[in-house]
Amino acid sequence: MKSALLKTSLREIKNTRNRFFSIFGIVALGVGFFSGIKAAPPDMRISADKYYDDTRLMDFRLVSTYGFDENDIAAIEAIDGAEVYPSYFADLLSYSDGTSPEAARVFSLPEDDSLINTIILTGGRMPEAPHECIVNASDMNGSHLSEGVKVYFTDGDGENPEDMLSRTEYTVVGSYMSSMYIDKTSYGSTSVGNGSIGNVYYIPAENFCVEYNTEVYVRFPELDSLNTYEDEYENRIDELTEKLEAAADVRSVERFDEIMEEADEELAKAKQELADAEEEANAEIADGEKEIADAKEKLDEAAVEIADAEKKIADGEKEIADARRELEDGYAELAEGRAEYEKEIADAEQKLADAEKEIEENEQKLIDGEKEYLDGLAEYEDGYEKFLEGKEEYEAGLAEYESGKSELDSQYEVLQQGYAEYEAGMAQLEASKAQLDAAAVQVEQAKMYFGEYSDEYIAAKAQYDMGMAQYNAGLEQLNGAKAELDSGKALIDEGYAQLDEAKKQLDEAKALIEENEKTLSDAKAELDKAAAEIEDGKRQLEEGRQTLEDSKAELEQAKIDAEQEFADAEQALADGEAELSQAEIDLEDGRQELLDGKKEYEDGLAELADGEKELADGKAEAEEKIADAKAELAEAEADLADLEQPEWYVFDRGDNPGYSEYGENANRINNIASVFPVFFILVAALVCLTTMGRMVEEQRTQIGTLKAIGYTSREIIFKYMFYAAAATLTGALVGVLVGMKLFPTVIIVAYGIMYNIPELCTPIDVPNAVISIAVCLAAMLFTVFFSCKSVLSEQAAQLMRPKAPKIGKRIFIERITPLWKRFNFSSKVTARNLFRYKRKMLMSTIGIAGCTALLLTGFALYDSINDIIRLQYGEIQFYDGMVIYDGEKYPEADEKSAEIIAEYGESVNVFQKQMSVSANDTDVDAYIAVPSDPEKFTEFFTLRSRQTGEHYELTDGTVYIDEKMSLLLGGVTGGDKLTISKSDTEKVDVTLTAFFENYPGHYVYMTENTYVQLFGEAPEYNSLYFSHNLSTEDEGGLAERILKTEGTLTVSFSSAVKENYVNMLSALTLVIVVVIVSAGALAYVVMYNLTNINITERIREIATLKVLGFYDKEVDAYIFRENILLTLMGTAVGLFMGIFLAQFIITTAEVDLVMFGRNIYAGSYVLAAIFTLVFSLLVTLVMHRRLKDVDMIEALKSVE
Repeated sequence: MKSALLKTSLREIKNTRNRFFSIFGIVALGVGFFSGIKAAPPDMRISADKYYDDTRLMDFRLVSTYGFDENDIAAIEAIDGAEVYPSYFADLLSYSDGTSPEAARVFSLPEDDSLINTIILTGGRMPEAPHECIVNASDMNGSHLSEGVKVYFTDGDGENPEDMLSRTEYTVVGSYMSSMYIDKTSYGSTSVGNGSIGNVYYIPAENFCVEYNTEVYVRFPELDSLNTYEDEYENRIDELTEKLEAAADVRSVERFDEIMEEADEELAKAKQELADAEEEANAEIADGEKEIADAKEKLDEAAVEIADAEKKIADGEKEIADARRELEDGYAELAEGRAEYEKEIADAEQKLADAEKEIEENEQKLIDGEKEYLDGLAEYEDGYEKFLEGKEEYEAGLAEYESGKSELDSQYEVLQQGYAEYEAGMAQLEASKAQLDAAAVQVEQAKMYFGEYSDEYIAAKAQYDMGMAQYNAGLEQLNGAKAELDSGKALIDEGYAQLDEAKKQLDEAKALIEENEKTLSDAKAELDKAAAEIEDGKRQLEEGRQTLEDSKAELEQAKIDAEQEFADAEQALADGEAELSQAEIDLEDGRQELLDGKKEYEDGLAELADGEKELADGKAEAEEKIADAKAELAEAEADLADLEQPEWYVFDRGDNPGYSEYGENANRINNIASVFPVFFILVAALVCLTTMGRMVEEQRTQIGTLKAIGYTSREIIFKYMFYAAAATLTGALVGVLVGMKLFPTVIIVAYGIMYNIPELCTPIDVPNAVISIAVCLAAMLFTVFFSCKSVLSEQAAQLMRPKAPKIGKRIFIERITPLWKRFNFSSKVTARNLFRYKRKMLMSTIGIAGCTALLLTGFALYDSINDIIRLQYGEIQFYDGMVIYDGEKYPEADEKSAEIIAEYGESVNVFQKQMSVSANDTDVDAYIAVPSDPEKFTEFFTLRSRQTGEHYELTDGTVYIDEKMSLLLGGVTGGDKLTISKSDTEKVDVTLTAFFENYPGHYVYMTENTYVQLFGEAPEYNSLYFSHNLSTEDEGGLAERILKTEGTLTVSFSSAVKENYVNMLSALTLVIVVVIVSAGALAYVVMYNLTNINITERIREIATLKVLGFYDKEVDAYIFRENILLTLMGTAVGLFMGIFLAQFIITTAEVDLVMFGRNIYAGSYVLAAIFTLVFSLLVTLVMHRRLKDVDMIEALKSVE
């Protein structure tokens, strides 16, 4: 029997596969979303932790103010279980050809990178030579860096970092990925450049030229078994941090003593070297003074010999000057004569040239005139020929015009005759029509007197019809003739128009011919005159050319005679020049001997002066060096006295860029997963329960039959529980398998735009999967059990009869008579079906409302996340950047930074320090912020209430905290008491004035006087809020200037912070898109299922409508009108429910450090409603086919 029942159950699944797969789909969606979103946060942590373990990421990074020596490293290695890896790093400026310098962190390549912080090569190769380097893969994307690019390093001032690196030029040979930098957008901050690390390089360790290791990495292999984001790991890290700090305390004292002892030895050695150098310098100065005295005596003797030689040279120069003067006079006379000769020759040649040029110009003019005459003659002949042709064309056209006009006149006469015939025909027809009208009266009278079937009426009617037919035929013929006449008239009118246009053109041609005939006559007369002038010009040109040749011959003879006279004069002057040149040579030899002697004397004087100066400089330099050495010794002794103990800084993984943020993002997803999927699966479960409950009600006849043939209640319940379990288990299993793989993968990939996590780990969370499946299965079986129990309580005979329809009652709308009367039949039926079956309406409305609420929540989450950036940086925080400085050591640091900022904007001093704020047994870490000028501070930050928009004034005695902190502290408000802890022993109680709107971080604002009153000391200002008028691209230059001021620690800009938030929230936005898509899918499946159930339950009603003659469209309207109304009702309820659900999920999804926006914008309501309506329309289109295919005969078979 059980076997037959099992077969029946399987057959039931096959026959109702639409319902089965609806339950399967809803369960798969609900369980898949629930388990997938719940699995995403641990999968994010597992994926990151595996990456850290695979790359052996350090647990600690140690940095010391004096570096680490062998004893320091040995002390760290002494800690039980510690693996220690010394290394080097430097923060420098880097640039390549054509780029600006930017801050970079340079690490040394470990000898074996498989031991710790394993580098994953993503491109190129590892450095093989000292001048090669690799760069973070994120820096290779869309930047100037690529393989083969040369990179240069300088220190923060742009100088050679020779105290850190042995070379400054490197070639990029590859790119890498490191678990130390999983954040793609930020590498941390530094004190060089603009304060933000732009690139991270690895170079061979041999390039570092520092004496000590600058950093030490520490791993504890025992921690590999722990998840790095779990509390157990954090607790163990805290314990190990204490051990490292204890070792640091011991080694700081020991290292300080070692440094002091070494420094004392170095000072003693330096003092002895100074004494030896002073004695040696004094001996060298005495030797130099003796050498200078001997040189002075020799130079005095040389001065006397030089004076005698200078007198002899002066006499020889006078004699040569006189001779030179006479020779120059002769040259002047010769030059004057030649110039006069050349001028006369030039004048004569110019006149000949002018004459020759004039002849050539006249000759050219004659040629041009002759050519112009020939061209004119040819143009005249061509024009005359065209004139004759035009005259012939005119005469032909005139003849054609006369012929055409005669033909048109003839046609026009024929047309007039046709119109006359038409008018006569129409007159005859009108007369016939009058006769026919009289005949029609006679026909009617015959019908009246003799009857409709009498011979008289039939004969009269036939004669009338024949006459009417002849009249119509004649009328049609005349109308046709009239149309032909009208067409002919139009053609004749067009012909006359064309002839008029042709006549106008002929008249114009005649006038043009007459004008051209006169023009040709005038041109012929001008050509004849030009021919006569050309012949006269040729004769005059020949006479001028003969005269020019005679003048040229006379000029050539005059030139020959003058050249001979000049040659004789030049020879005489050349002889005198030769004699004078010899005398000058002899004098120059004497002068050169004198110069050589004077040079030797001057060189001696210079050497003497150099020697004296060198001696004086050497003496001064020696004295200065000795004084500097003594000052340095004194300064070294003073520095040694002021020397402080080394300070160790212990950093764990949380200080790595991106590490903590990744964990915070996993927590955000976890917070969303703690609420949203629960509601999601509740909606899915509700619809599934409704489906199974209505299935049991629908099959009550089958249940009665089974009961009547002997099946027990347990066996019957088993049948339906098997059906529900099969759909639920298969759907839940598919949901778990797909959801736990799909949703974590999508979310982790979405965060891949920010983080480098190369391998995704999405294991099946067995406890989570079992709980999800068990809860769904239990809820479904529970519903089926009680639904079946309720039905089985009746007798088999009662069950085998169809359930009596609900007693008809007037619904509420029927009582509103004016409104009800306006309803048509279909609208009344729809209203009664909706309100008569209230349970069905309620469950459908709740199901659709739940889906709409989920959609609205998804869009509301998107609004709230984007409000963080829009409101914080658009309406609350107005400062463009912040400078953090050490005001305690460098009291003037703020003034120097403020002077630089003043060139671009305004600034205000603010004291900031992290303290603990507590109330209602809850502690929150927050920054105490005290502006130096509260009034000016309002230009940089707005204190306002989010709820009322009221702006608060920061005055003495007031204390404000951010709204998120007030919620974390148990909902404290104005007038409540808070405790601020500056340290474990220093605590003060304050009265809260109000809380203000703020989104990221926690802050407590008060005035300076309030701070002094509370803590008994003035705040030491350590930060500057500032605004500027620079572009984002120019902010780097401002940061570099500020960082160069003494005491400045960091410079940050709101634009960079905003960009980081945008990157972080963009990944979260993708997660919200996943939520919205999943909610949309659930909405579609839910509405499909509800519509399918509705059609199944009313299949006989639908068949009846078809039998009664309703068209398919009318049946669709009859059924789907209810769905549309239910959708609208569910959408309205869902939008209302979504407000509360969204607020609940938003407040739950927040992390402690960030408050999400609380506004839901109109667009979100519209989109949620539109999505719901679109899914309803899709379901309507899908279910239309089912309505159309309803088998009327099968559906109407009696079920009794």
